Amino acid sequence: MHFFTFVIDFCNDALKKEFEFANKSFKNINYDNKTTINFEYTFSLRKLCIKDLLKMKISKKFKRIEITYNEDLLKNIESSSSWLTKLFQMNYLELFSYYYNSRKPLDKIVFENEEIILSKKTRSFYYLLEKYKNLKKNLINTAEIVYFDGKENYEGPFSTEG
Repeated sequence: MHFFTFVIDFCNDALKKEFEFANKSFKNINYDNKTTINFEYTFSLRKLCIKDLLKMKISKKFKRIEITYNEDLLKNIESSSSWLTKLFQMNYLELFSYYYNSRKPLDKIVFENEEIILSKKTRSFYYLLEKYKNLKKNLINTAEIVYFDGKENYEGPFSTEG
């Protein structure tokens, strides 16, 4: 659930980086998608890219907004920015690796030689560990088993700073 929120916040940070005065932002994903926890669903997510997550229905708390709002916004953005189009094609696991960041705080991500400064709202895995100190070991073990096949990190071509 925390990671899905990170995805949306990260995409909004990238949107602000590309379009400084963007007046629209992605909305949180439907709660059902965030809270489904089983092996098949989690394993299927590993094959997705950011774009696939953004196409999910938005939260029901946005009653006055179409449930396809994020997907519609995505279509508009992709026709305006090839850099964001490439970013949104990033694999779910690769983005999770940014989020995980070796359990360290994260304040920026470099993608395609462009620096995305993360807002205070965009909280990495480190902050989840800080919030739930009593579950720290379990959270780390689960992340490494589920997302990194028992390794400490996903091995992909990226860099993080922070």
